[in-house]
Amino acid sequence: MTKLYAGIFLSLVFMACQNNKVNSTHLYANWNLIEGFRNDKPSDMLDGIFFNFNENGSVETNFMGVVEQGTFQLEKKALTIETSKKTKFTLVSLTADELILAADLMGTSFRFEMEKTK
Repeated sequence: MTKLYAGIFLSLVFMACQNNKVNSTHLYANWNLIEGFRNDKPSDMLDGIFFNFNENGSVETNFMGVVEQGTFQLEKKALTIETSKKTKFTLVSLTADELILAADLMGTSFRFEMEKTK
């Protein structure tokens, strides 16, 4: 019975580790905002935001109000973008065509639902 519990425990640990893995190759693309949320409410103040992620770790974005070049790092579901300011995002979801990011900036929560541009 102890072996059964140990087997179940190891299976759960393995599945939990798998859930933190992100297929980062999906990130390398140009992403445009579909809908933005500020404190869980739709916000048109975020309209027009884009992120262009490159395989070499560079990023172009207008997230801070002007178009800026910078760098990014992705570790599990933590995405750090450094332009004129360092910003930490949580990668909520990433598929081949959809990117959802969340961030808490100065006590305000933001959520960005993005689509890959063709």
